[in-house]
Amino acid sequence: MGRRGVNGNRETHDSVPVRRYPYAGVTVTYDLGRRAANKHYDASLEAYATWKRAQVGDVIQNVQAQHGVVIKILKVQQDELKALTVQDVKIVDTMASIADSSTTAALVFRNQLRADEFLLRVQILDTTFRVASLQRYLYNNFDVK
Repeated sequence: MGRRGVNGNRETHDSVPVRRYPYAGVTVTYDLGRRAANKHYDASLEAYATWKRAQVGDVIQNVQAQHGVVIKILKVQQDELKALTVQDVKIVDTMASIADSSTTAALVFRNQLRADEFLLRVQILDTTFRVASLQRYLYNNFDVK
């Protein structure tokens, strides 16, 4: 039985000796997938940043819109408060003008004016509360003084 040669065949004793050279191997591995993955990662980061800027832009736009709405509502409430105050002054003046009248019609009219005055003052207090609440909201959320 002979020994096996380089090519896997059996060698006999009388065969020509096979020269053996030192074996050295170099393996070069370049990860082609890594470059594509890095490009994809960079593109996804850029897409996320763009999306986030759009989201922040939407939030800022919504806050500005809300600020504008609150300012308009506050203006309407302030105008309503002024109108209610004018009506209150008119009722007080009318009641003062009929204070000396003692007729039945004057008493009925005075009672109607008192009821109107009462409801008007409730409305004034309610509107005053809403104006104060809106001003406090603006101060707390938008730093408006």
